[in-house]
Amino acid sequence: MNPFVISFLLGVVCLSFPNRQEPQDSREFAIDLAQCKKDTRSLSWGLGSENFVIKGRSKKVCVIEHLSEIEGGYNKSLCKFPTKLKKISVSVQASSNEHGPIHYSADFSKFCKVVESGNLLGKPPEEFYSYLNAISGSTFVARRAGM
Repeated sequence: MNPFVISFLLGVVCLSFPNRQEPQDSREFAIDLAQCKKDTRSLSWGLGSENFVIKGRSKKVCVIEHLSEIEGGYNKSLCKFPTKLKKISVSVQASSNEHGPIHYSADFSKFCKVVESGNLLGKPPEEFYSYLNAISGSTFVARRAGM
């Protein structure tokens, strides 16, 4: 699959998550850990994206699935943030750090465990579209040439 098409699709997916409360060009958002309502949030920039699926509350933690992707390489993490933190924020900033231009208000390494790593560009189209469907709530269909 053409890398331009993949980049375009990732951009479309990141901008079309359901239940977003921020405008589509938002460069930051906050997650209310105390309420921990099921939701999906994302940010994207030229070379990657950050995706958060808020799963809900379990006892005194807010469970969040976090996917960080840069140029097709990704880490999927399961995060359990204590609700006493009240909120976390994520933003895209001009200055870079170890996460590229993404800045977190909390130390994710304390609360998140990587459960899967890989490269989206190396996956067969069916797996890639399955991933897009899972993170977007939309339906993308892999079509083979001649179909």
